[in-house]
Amino acid sequence: MSQLLKAKIDTIEEGLRTLAERLREIEKAYQQMPQEAKVELELDPKEIGSLPWKLYREGHRSGWIFANQSRAERLAEAIRSSQNGRVKVGDFEYQFSGDQHKFISRRPLKEG
Repeated sequence: MSQLLKAKIDTIEEGLRTLAERLREIEKAYQQMPQEAKVELELDPKEIGSLPWKLYREGHRSGWIFANQSRAERLAEAIRSSQNGRVKVGDFEYQFSGDQHKFISRRPLKEG
């Protein structure tokens, strides 16, 4: 085996070892995160945004959907499991509203 080939293989192996160690660090940090933060990381803002939100007022971004809306199950579960009954995902905060948590409402974290 040529010296050059051996050097390239050694470099690749060292890079893989470094990546594997970094992955272990990331996994450890994830395991130490509060459950609420993990859930928020797992929710997709685009998927949630594509739900059929009904706006409270024309031109505003605050709105609502039925809590039993198809494709909103993970969001509803995240709200249920949060300590304060609210979940922040992307540019919005979500919470239940209405009698018996019939709705999920959203409000922008900042207007604009």
